[in-house]
Amino acid sequence: MASDFAKQDSIGFEDLKNYPCLYFEQGENSEFLAEEILSENIYPQTIRVTDRSTMLNLVKAMNGYTLCSGIIWGDYNGDGYIVVPYREDEENPNSIMEIGYITKKNAVMSKIGIQYLEEIDAALAQIDKSVIYEE
Repeated sequence: MASDFAKQDSIGFEDLKNYPCLYFEQGENSEFLAEEILSENIYPQTIRVTDRSTMLNLVKAMNGYTLCSGIIWGDYNGDGYIVVPYREDEENPNSIMEIGYITKKNAVMSKIGIQYLEEIDAALAQIDKSVIYEE
């Protein structure tokens, strides 16, 4: 699949219909905490996994895809992943993912929390939606 789509500026639902879609399942009612866009869609081939690392390994092994944030660290997840922006269409318009965090009002963030947010900022700064990245 990577060779099919690596040079495209974006990929739409129609392009992906012949490949398995993998989702990270977090338990009952997890659609409210989905880590992927369009998680409510019904796909011709769907594989739900409960381990994020296993999901990423299966994406490569099964020539599949996931509709995630695009933040994939080569040092942590390994290489061989290609991130291509998803192109919405009339039936699948939810192509924007908002990433955020929740804290208690007036709470002081821990050092590890601050470090985590700095790492997320660094990852997001590397993403340019007009460019395809291979790690």
